[in-house]
Amino acid sequence: MVRLEVSSPSGNYFPGANGVPRFAVSPDGRSLAYEAGPVNGPFHLWIRRLDSLVPQPLRSTEGSRDGAVQGPFWFPDGRSVGFFDEAAGKLTKVDTQSGAVQELADMPGHQMGGAVNAAGVILFSTIATKGVQRLPGSGGAAVPVTVLDPAQEELAHLLPRFLPDGRHFLYLSQSRQRDRWAVYAASIDSAERKAVLRSEFMAEFAPPNHLLFVRGDALFAQTCGISATPNAFAVPIR
Repeated sequence: MVRLEVSSPSGNYFPGANGVPRFAVSPDGRSLAYEAGPVNGPFHLWIRRLDSLVPQPLRSTEGSRDGAVQGPFWFPDGRSVGFFDEAAGKLTKVDTQSGAVQELADMPGHQMGGAVNAAGVILFSTIATKGVQRLPGSGGAAVPVTVLDPAQEELAHLLPRFLPDGRHFLYLSQSRQRDRWAVYAASIDSAERKAVLRSEFMAEFAPPNHLLFVRGDALFAQTCGISATPNAFAVPIR
């Protein structure tokens, strides 16, 4: 276990809601990617290795306004980071070593979230996409993976997170009724979905079989029926 504090680079700040950083941990657990910038911009994605005190900005990810660079997520190779360029309306990929940027898809809306499995399949969503979308790792046309349930008065499916088998994933369902917000588990191969946890916030899977989630001001870990073993998808908690 590693305990540490990550401050915004000198002269910069974290522009997330209420100052909450938008960040992602690399697959090897050794680096963070996060957004930061001065009050009036420009904003960048920064890479901070956990064995260093000095973060490095990715200049090719520069955005002129708050929100131009959002929702970073790592690719399995640990070298590339996906992010959302809200100002341009694009889902984008950047090579953290060369700085080369590749536009993957048009991306309307806000509240962005994405994830990639080992096969290169990208899942992403925003308020405007309604449900979770699927995209090839090389980019192209996105197709829907989840569909909103009118009976639950769902507004959006957000923040997809792949589970270890690379076929199932978690996402947050937002409904008109706040008490119906929940984390669901679903599959990229079928329309099956299961309610995992009633929550107003997204949960994270932590191997071997825990969900991390927030209630109030506290972080909780709870054993669940989802396993880190490939292809395991047992009955989840509620």
